Amino acid sequence: MFLFSYDPKRATAQNVAHLLAIDNKFIAPTTFPGVYNCEAYTEEKGKLMKSINDLHIITFDYIAAKDDQVSLRYSIEGSHNGEPYKGIKATGYKAKCTAAGLFKLENGKITLFIKEWDKLTMWKQLGFPLNEATAVKIDSITSFLVTPPSLMNTCIENIRHYLHAQPELSNQEKHTAAFIVNCLQESGAKRIITGLGGYGVAGVFSGRETGTRVMLRAELDALPISERGEEREWCSQNERVAHSCGHDGHMAILLGIAKRLACTPPTRGEVVLLFQPAEEIGTGASAVINSEKFDQSLYPDVAYALHNQPGRPFGEISIREGAFACASRGMIVRLYGRCSHAAHPEQGLSPVRTMRHLLEELEQLPQRLFPSEDLRLVTVVHAQLGEVRFGTTPGEAVIMVTLRTATDALMQPLVEAAREAIERMTQETGLTYDIEFQDVFTAVFNDEQATKDVIHCAQKCGKMLSLLQAPNRWSEDFGVYSAVCRCAMFLLGAGEATSVLHDSAYDFPDALIEHGVEMFWALLNEQRLFDN
Repeated sequence: MFLFSYDPKRATAQNVAHLLAIDNKFIAPTTFPGVYNCEAYTEEKGKLMKSINDLHIITFDYIAAKDDQVSLRYSIEGSHNGEPYKGIKATGYKAKCTAAGLFKLENGKITLFIKEWDKLTMWKQLGFPLNEATAVKIDSITSFLVTPPSLMNTCIENIRHYLHAQPELSNQEKHTAAFIVNCLQESGAKRIITGLGGYGVAGVFSGRETGTRVMLRAELDALPISERGEEREWCSQNERVAHSCGHDGHMAILLGIAKRLACTPPTRGEVVLLFQPAEEIGTGASAVINSEKFDQSLYPDVAYALHNQPGRPFGEISIREGAFACASRGMIVRLYGRCSHAAHPEQGLSPVRTMRHLLEELEQLPQRLFPSEDLRLVTVVHAQLGEVRFGTTPGEAVIMVTLRTATDALMQPLVEAAREAIERMTQETGLTYDIEFQDVFTAVFNDEQATKDVIHCAQKCGKMLSLLQAPNRWSEDFGVYSAVCRCAMFLLGAGEATSVLHDSAYDFPDALIEHGVEMFWALLNEQRLFDN
């Protein structure tokens, strides 16, 4: 790999392809941001070599190989004797710096290449723009990215940074789950159950005496979003995947509880720390409950969860009894007609008019149903008509809407009203249709006593407390656990000036972790699991 990447004539993706696994990854968060595979890295390195055309390795300080992994530390030097760099003509300035790399191999192919070099030192010597470079501690950066941190020997903020840098999408949380298992083993969990509804993991901490079984839940999955935040060392290293909902913070809070349980295990009852998969698509909680591994030995007496909430005062606890978060589901409506030549639209059956009327009808449905003070909402999120062809009339259309109601009881009448409107309009125009539902969330309903527990703990911990007047409009699949136990979910304010959830720049505030740990620990004490 080095033979090609340090040769300006051979540094091309084509020349290194035979060395690489198909789905290989490249990670260099500060020096090659936005480059995610070895082919792209080689191309970028080739461009740089056109300016620093004699860049080469002076010495290898060490080379270590173990199993499928090779680690390197080396020194490089080169001069700006080639093409202009960003408008800076060749100066002849020579530069020297250190670099580190780590390769992972499988079946003789590179699956992962992590590389960093002291770009700031190099750029200063070459006279290149310093705003492009960041100081890098070579010894620490490779360790941070490659070696999972020890839970018991690492501050919880750095645990979150590690999780944030390695996000995984719903039902793909394999490496996150493996890291969680290691943390639970390290913290002394009596039982660790894996494969819950996919990659779900539960750690059970048991007391000597019988008592209440309390479940605390966090989410494993991230979002399909390209993160903005390259200035952070812990910026996402996975292309178009980011923890923009703060699930890295939620996991860190539960791992903070695991650290406390390692030092202060329960005297009675049990604590179940559940790390749930696939919350973002609404299937994770149901998959966990329906898993054969989620049996009577895991059924909790009470379950608690939290969600960080930008826009609310930092550290504030917000909750309400009863309906807490809305039920919702994505509805996809496909309309089928018949294409024709654009010169003869009368020979076709275009869905354009039906689509236009249906978009208006669906959004107005809540107002046409029986009166209710509770929220009912239909939001159009996407629409597509035909294909981009000037010679052809459209023969198909797609409408996507989100149906949202304050309670589960209000959802079915809204679904039926939508079906009836679609059936009526397509019959009138001769179109056919089909309907598909995705991202189905039940409402989160907070139990009376569990809600009182949260309120009491917030007051006892001296937290700001807000009793919500209406359910949150967003949805969460935590409500599914109400089928097996009493549940309560609350909001943890992330600050009024913080980026909103699902924003590509969102980063869970480190200082919020301790607020979450304090609340969950108080709730465990509320259930009298410990001797005071």
